[in-house]
Amino acid sequence: MYKRIGFIIILPIIFITLTGCGGMLDFLDAEMNKAVSKGDPKICRKMDEEDRKERCLSKVAEKNEDIDLCDEIKDQGRQDGCFTGIAVKQNNADLCEKAEQETRRDACYQTISVNNDDSRLCDKIINKNTQGDCFKTAALKNDDLSLCGKIENAWYANECYKGIFQNNPDPANCESIYIPDDQKDLCYAVVAAKNNDEQYCDKVINITAKNDCLTDVAVATNGNLLCGKIEEQRARDNCYSQVGIKFQNANDCAKIEKVTTKDSCYQAVAEAANDTGLCQNIDNKTKQINCFKTIAKNKKDGAVCLYIDDNDKRYDCVYGAAVAAKNASGCEAIESKGTRDKCIHNVAVTNKDTNVCRDLKNSEEKAECEKSTTLTELQY
Repeated sequence: MYKRIGFIIILPIIFITLTGCGGMLDFLDAEMNKAVSKGDPKICRKMDEEDRKERCLSKVAEKNEDIDLCDEIKDQGRQDGCFTGIAVKQNNADLCEKAEQETRRDACYQTISVNNDDSRLCDKIINKNTQGDCFKTAALKNDDLSLCGKIENAWYANECYKGIFQNNPDPANCESIYIPDDQKDLCYAVVAAKNNDEQYCDKVINITAKNDCLTDVAVATNGNLLCGKIEEQRARDNCYSQVGIKFQNANDCAKIEKVTTKDSCYQAVAEAANDTGLCQNIDNKTKQINCFKTIAKNKKDGAVCLYIDDNDKRYDCVYGAAVAAKNASGCEAIESKGTRDKCIHNVAVTNKDTNVCRDLKNSEEKAECEKSTTLTELQY
């Protein structure tokens, strides 16, 4: 996976950097196309506009792989693009050195490094981000931990190690001489998650990393007992929450100590299971009401909304369920006539289909509903 990502992300960027020959509409330039197709720089030299002439010379130079034509180009960026374009085409890293701009030169070395699987060219790159990306790509392609150690940029080094650990989750890697101590925790955590084996979490020294390791294995294996091994309360709550939500187990939610986290867990499990009983376990009123609303929409049943005490919130719930069901008869659960009429009207306006009115028992309400399907304004 990482190998493919490296190629997908890096190469298009490098291509744009190296080509740099401007003129997005040059493909419509008949004279330039003629020069390129014939490989004839004389046609380019006759062009009056300097910028156009240099773009033309650059294209012809790259087609003919004629480095001398690049010397006729005065614009430094375009000349560098000409040199590096030929360098890449010929797989000739020595030509990269002719580019004066560091970014062009670095991109040239990186592209040829990737194309030829030659990590030695990464050493020639000046910019530490580009160099790190170059070594990372080579390391992941060849499963070579030693190359990760050559990366000075911390982010790319971390991504390099992590990529190799995930590509090859071998616990033997974690004791390799090429892995610095601060990466061993990451190695064991990845191995534990990949193998669904918490014993490797015991080898993780950093307490935060160990907690994350136990959580990852617990979530992967529905092992809520592992959450109990986590001493820090917030991390333990997070573990129970993730396991409970993934496996829709409210018993895990009940083990959470922090009320807000417990409420969120109950809400997620209740909505996934369409269980109104679990909504009632939620302390926070807003979350509880939103739980009922979601289930009402999911089940397309306004009766769920009767659990809500607040009249306005109950209306929103009934209306949402009726719209989801595309049936205005759901509004009949509302006692107040004015509010019920508003619900019927809005369902009709929203759905614009007289079928939403068909199950209404009151003939007047049904007539008004059918009329509202031709309107656009909702009532508030």
